[in-house]
Amino acid sequence: MDQPTNSTASTQMDRRQMLTGIGLAAGALFVLPLVTGTGLSTALAATAAQGGGTPPPAGPQELILNGGFEDHGTSWVLTGSAEVLPADSHTGTFSCHFGDVNNDDGRGIQFVTLPAGPGTATLSFWTRKDTSDRIQYDQQGAYITDATGTIVQTLFRTCENAGWTQFTTDMTPYLGRKVGIMFLMHTDSSVLTSMVVDDVSLLFTPSPVDKDQCKDGGWKNYTDGTASFKNEGDCVSFAATGGKNAA
Repeated sequence: MDQPTNSTASTQMDRRQMLTGIGLAAGALFVLPLVTGTGLSTALAATAAQGGGTPPPAGPQELILNGGFEDHGTSWVLTGSAEVLPADSHTGTFSCHFGDVNNDDGRGIQFVTLPAGPGTATLSFWTRKDTSDRIQYDQQGAYITDATGTIVQTLFRTCENAGWTQFTTDMTPYLGRKVGIMFLMHTDSSVLTSMVVDDVSLLFTPSPVDKDQCKDGGWKNYTDGTASFKNEGDCVSFAATGGKNAA
């Protein structure tokens, strides 16, 4: 297994002093887990019960709460090494840190109910990754789960070094469903790996259902399901025909 350089080990030791983790048996085989555990399952049940599918107001709507972690861990379920710290932020003061301890599965998850539509939804977030290990041993991951916390889509599963990088994915297929946005950091018994997450956003942009919604510049707040409208006329035509005359 790769060993850290002196500079990497020093940096990781500094970070490790800010974090605490939960233990796994040394050398245990890691299998991509479902979100389980007594304390976590209780928190997940309470969080998953939130939401209600109320139709969103006109215009784009941010569905993630506390995506910049400026309210610390509010609206997120954090376990293991996952911790909000005033360090290494992409923007603002705080960001969510995972890893930098051995034998750990650090998780952060937030459940969101997406509107039924019509419209589009886009998930985006920023990550920074550090490691001296290989993916056989440590994994930095981001996932979509269903309402129970079961993984339904892997956004990425890596073991790499990377500066602040934005990840974006289309969430339109999940309209009308309750999902979890989950970050997971697994480490084994040696060599530290970490991931920092910041500026998480899940933006829903509706499509117009009434031509009056397009007036007075309102067309700028809507989409035809694939792209924004170029002008008011395109928006009015879309609404008047139920989307049959999409530009």
